[in-house]
Amino acid sequence: AQTFENGTLDVELEIPTDTYNPNTNANVQSGDVIPIWSYEVEDGEWVREQDVVISTNTDGQLIATGEFSHLTYWNWDWKGDACGFGAKIWICSDVDPEGTPISLRLEAIRCSDGVVWNTRNFSTYVGDCIQFQNAPEGEPIMLRLYYCGTLMGEQKINDMCGGDVDFCINPINEGELVSLSVTGYCPNSAVEILPTFPFWYRNLSNSECGFWHAAYFENGNATIRVNLGEMYRFVIYYNGRWIEHDAVIQVGSDITCESLPFSAEMCNFFQ
Repeated sequence: AQTFENGTLDVELEIPTDTYNPNTNANVQSGDVIPIWSYEVEDGEWVREQDVVISTNTDGQLIATGEFSHLTYWNWDWKGDACGFGAKIWICSDVDPEGTPISLRLEAIRCSDGVVWNTRNFSTYVGDCIQFQNAPEGEPIMLRLYYCGTLMGEQKINDMCGGDVDFCINPINEGELVSLSVTGYCPNSAVEILPTFPFWYRNLSNSECGFWHAAYFENGNATIRVNLGEMYRFVIYYNGRWIEHDAVIQVGSDITCESLPFSAEMCNFFQ
């Protein structure tokens, strides 16, 4: 589909109240103007299609409504100075060794006025890095890392588009490292399978730790950090379906699943 029978289609976008408007140097509010851009696939360029005025609906939510005459990639945005990929932020620790899995929340706060520029949850490892896209150029930013609501460290970066940065955090002394291992076999085969696949998990007992953490089985082994005695939900994506499992992780419960009978369909997936 490229066009609409009646010529146009109205699209309404809800806007978070803490969205920063660089034209007013303040959080967005009703009456502000926001441009809408479309992407010209043939030319590889963004074209400013229209400007819309932000308003408030009956629920008190800030909204902007655009009138679209065609389908393509669309972007609601103020044009500003930014780099496609910002500086790499390498996570280090004086106590936790490289390879220790961590799942943290990162806040990026603009130093000029204290406005939160970006917040994201991520899963990585000590010794690995994270990187922002479309980072503000030449704008001093204060980075703060949180684990389950606890501040783990903060660091000022003078330019998010500058060189790489080492961000050393306090020891991650909350939670326990738990090892997971899975082995299985296929029908009519004596070959042992050590599967490699991604999975996700989240804490159902503690809202401060309730965002999704990414993890990875490699050759049948994975390591995660959890709060013992609390309920977690584990999810894998397999054959177009989300498969969930809830479990309470107990003290010292390294989890081993040996000699699992994999179906023929799963064997095709692993192979």
